[in-house]
Order: sequence, then structure tokens, then C-alpha cells
Amino acid sequence: MLVGIPLANAALSFGPLNIFALMCSGLIIVAYLAQGSIVKAMMMALLGLLLGSVGLDIVTGLPKFTFGIDELTDGIGVGPIAMGLFGIAEIFTNLEQSLEGGKIFQAKIDHLWPSLRDWAQAKWAIARGTIIGFFLGILPGGGALLSSFGLLRGRKEGCQESRTVRQGRIEGVAGPESANNAATGDR
Repeated sequence: MLVGIPLANAALSFGPLNIFALMCSGLIIVAYLAQGSIVKAMMMALLGLLLGSVGLDIVTGLPKFTFGIDELTDGIGVGPIAMGLFGIAEIFTNLEQSLEGGKIFQAKIDHLWPSLRDWAQAKWAIARGTIIGFFLGILPGGGALLSSFGLLRGRKEGCQESRTVRQGRIEGVAGPESANNAATGDR
């Protein structure tokens, strides 16, 4: 909130070349975050750009890449696609376990709210996630998702206890979630 007005003034002074440079820097960050093949990461980034261009054109207000389907004029939502892909897989896994006679939920769910000890352990991860999420969230095309994965990748590389982060430490959740919430929304 403190830097919102100067940041908005700087964003309004951007021209086409500046926006193109920001988009290229976003693609460079995607290439950095790729853990496997950079070619595959760039192909997925370009597929994401293609799917992101479905909807109404901002300048003309005409539909683009909607193929006459009115539901696509609002664009393709990442949320429903991700929930469909991951949710359906989880439902099938649970159905398979229940048909085999296995127990679906192995763990008891308790302590939903973080304790003061959890807050103390996560304070630096929250601060780091907020700062990184804010700056990566400014880049066009990435938003909250890029900032979360960027922080998680940096945490895995820069942390000696990276195995324990993946095994339930509060910092492994607090950092990427802080980055996710600090990123600017694009809609």
C-alpha cells in the first residue's frame, strides 16, 4: 500500500518496449525455474501465453480465439482446470483405495490454526515470501503462481534442510503462500 501510487505512476509511464522487456524477463524466470528441460519449460510457457490470450481483446473489445463459443469470452480460468485435473485424480485415487478395502484418510486432522511457535518459526519465510512474491507478481504473465514456484525453487536450492521442508515444516508452506498472497492480481 505504501508503494502503490508511485508504482502505478511508473506502470503508466511504461511503453510497448518496456512491457515487452518485462514479458521477456518473465520468460527468463520461467526458464530459470525449469527443473528439467528448458525447451519443455519454454513450450509450456508459450502454451500458457496462448491459453491466456483466449477471451476479449483489451484494445478492441472483440473476441479472440473463442471459436464462436460465448463461454470463452471471459477467458480460460486456471482454477477450474487445475481443480479438474488434480481433483479428479484425487477422487479416482480415493475410490480405488476404498474399493481395495484400504483406509482413505490415514491421518487425524487437528491443530488447524497455527500456534505462536509456528508463527515464530515461519516469520522469516513469510517476510521473504512477501518480498519475492511482490516483485515476481509485478511481472506480466506470471502472477501469483510464478511467485509461489519461484520462492519454492529458491527455498529448495538455497536451504540445507530442503528435505525437511518437503516433510512438513511450517516454513515450506508459509513462504510460498506468502508469495502467492503478495503477488498482484491480474483480474
